[in-house]
Amino acid sequence: MIITDLELNNFRKHRQLKLKLKDGVTGIIGDNGTGKSSIIEAILFALTGSLFNGTKDDAISLGADSGDVTIKFILNGKKGRLQRWLSGSKVQLAYDGGIPLKKSGEVKELWDKLLQVGPEIISKVIIAQQGNIPLLFSGDSTVREKIFQKIFLVPNTEKVRSLISKNYLKQLPPLLPIEDIEDLRNEIHNTQKEIDVLHCEIQELPLLEESDVEAFKAQLRFLSKCEADAGSRIIVNEAIERCEERLEILRNEQKEYSDILKSINIVDYEKQKNTLLQHKTLYQQKINYERSLANLETIKIDFDLLENNRELLKELHKQQKELYDLSITLKVKIDTNTIQIGKFKDLKDKAMCHTCGQPLHSVTELVNLLEQEKQELLAEFKKVSASLKELELEITKKSTEIANVEEHLEQIKSLRKSLTQFKNIEFSEDDLTSFSEVIESYREYEKALADVKIRISSEEGQLNKFKIELLNLAEYVGEDLNEEKGILASALNQHVENTRQVQVKQTALQMKEFALNDLNTRLNRSKDNQEKNKKRNRYSELLNIANDILQTSNFPRKLILDYADIVSEYLQEKLQDFNMPYTAKVADNFKIEMYDDDGRRLPSVSGGQEIQVGIALHLALHELFSQSFPLMIIDEGTTHLDTTNRKAYFDIIKKLKSADKLQQIIIIDHDPMLSEVVDHVISLGQIEEYND
Repeated sequence: MIITDLELNNFRKHRQLKLKLKDGVTGIIGDNGTGKSSIIEAILFALTGSLFNGTKDDAISLGADSGDVTIKFILNGKKGRLQRWLSGSKVQLAYDGGIPLKKSGEVKELWDKLLQVGPEIISKVIIAQQGNIPLLFSGDSTVREKIFQKIFLVPNTEKVRSLISKNYLKQLPPLLPIEDIEDLRNEIHNTQKEIDVLHCEIQELPLLEESDVEAFKAQLRFLSKCEADAGSRIIVNEAIERCEERLEILRNEQKEYSDILKSINIVDYEKQKNTLLQHKTLYQQKINYERSLANLETIKIDFDLLENNRELLKELHKQQKELYDLSITLKVKIDTNTIQIGKFKDLKDKAMCHTCGQPLHSVTELVNLLEQEKQELLAEFKKVSASLKELELEITKKSTEIANVEEHLEQIKSLRKSLTQFKNIEFSEDDLTSFSEVIESYREYEKALADVKIRISSEEGQLNKFKIELLNLAEYVGEDLNEEKGILASALNQHVENTRQVQVKQTALQMKEFALNDLNTRLNRSKDNQEKNKKRNRYSELLNIANDILQTSNFPRKLILDYADIVSEYLQEKLQDFNMPYTAKVADNFKIEMYDDDGRRLPSVSGGQEIQVGIALHLALHELFSQSFPLMIIDEGTTHLDTTNRKAYFDIIKKLKSADKLQQIIIIDHDPMLSEVVDHVISLGQIEEYND
């Protein structure tokens, strides 16, 4: 990875800072307090999201609400841009022209894949922070162990041990109960013997077949029924005889009534009765017509007067027509006169007449004459109207008289015509009474016959009932009923007793079998629990072994020390670049021990030598763990070094520069010799870039 641009907004002392970074060695210089180390921390924050010290809120410039760091980089020949914010966990990553990722999970997944080194390697190896360089050499052993553990990516086994203890060892189930297996086997053997004995005893008790038991019970019920039915048979036979006697009497009555009914032709009697009833109604109607005709004939009619009235009515109608025509004529004249009066009233003297066209000398006189004529016409019309009303009353009176006489004659004619239809109708009340009595007697015989039939049917039903009852009565046909009953009862009683004993023994057998099953269950459970307890104890033993192995003094430390042997080889190579007359290695307590040419351990080294060894160790670790990451940052590497060692330090930088293993080196230093090794210089305060 090569960082090409670095931008800080409200990050510690830098309100806004933009830097261009290039390949090779870049030196960052400036007075104390200008924020040189903050630039290194900003690169750490961009790469890992972590800070050297404090929280992200502490890193926001005083008075600002938020801050962020942005880097542009080239990785695997492709450009990318990463921006992290100090407020919250906001982050944005764009790579190789793709859509920028904004979700922290997606950014972390892609970023880890691109870097291929962990945050601890970046913070402890790739970045050699000011003040931390000697810690790998002379710091507290616990601190050194933790640093090496993170660099070597050795897991924190104390957490694993705590997990094993809390979730496994303390959660181990208690030992399962186990009974004495030999005692259980003996008890099972004894119980099985008792079961076998009960099986034999049950088999020795004879029992009847179920079909035989039912047959014996049925025969006993039959024998008891024979005893009970013996007396009932006599009673039922007597009842049958009485029923048959009553049936004989009823059948004779039935024959007698049937013969009587056959001797009467009831159809003929009913036909004659119906005919008499019809004649009775017509005969009564005939009598009524004769009475009405006699009453009408008592009134004498003057036919001459009737004829005169008819002639007079014709004359009256003729007069009525003449008067009506005259009234119409008068009405027309009156209307005409009224119209003329209206017209002449509108004319003046000497006007022309509407009719003849002659001049009129006196219109008023003419109007008066017309009005006089109108009055005469009205008087005549009134007289004619009065005569017409009198004539109409007379016509109405004569018409009514004629109509009454004609209606009377029509009634007489109608009655005489009706009586001609009844001239052959005759009726005798005695004959009707005689026929009715015969029919009534016939109906009584029919009813009596029906009653007899009902009684016969009832008696026949009762007789059949007695016969069925007789058939259902049991009758013993053997030799000795009581002896047979005794034999059957004895056999059944013995069967009941044997059944009771079998049930008692079967109950005992079931209890023994239940006890045997329980013993077998307890035996199997004890065997199973014994195996489970063995597995549980073995599991507990393995957990304790793992717990002991994972103690810091065991597996983790051994793993770190195995790594330390390899690191010591790389460390020795880097120390030779400082021309140190000593050798160094990582000891068991994680302290860097120095030895002279004779192999004697040096009791102490100078502060400058600590810095030299610390830088050499960083270079060794970088080459060992992060060769794929061609970037290294060193903050104040020459602190406490004398002139000779400072020159050796910069000689190492020159060798790293020419070795092409590190494509980008960023150095913060105050030493003037920095200008001899850097390709670019960034001077804080001026923010100018100088090229060699």
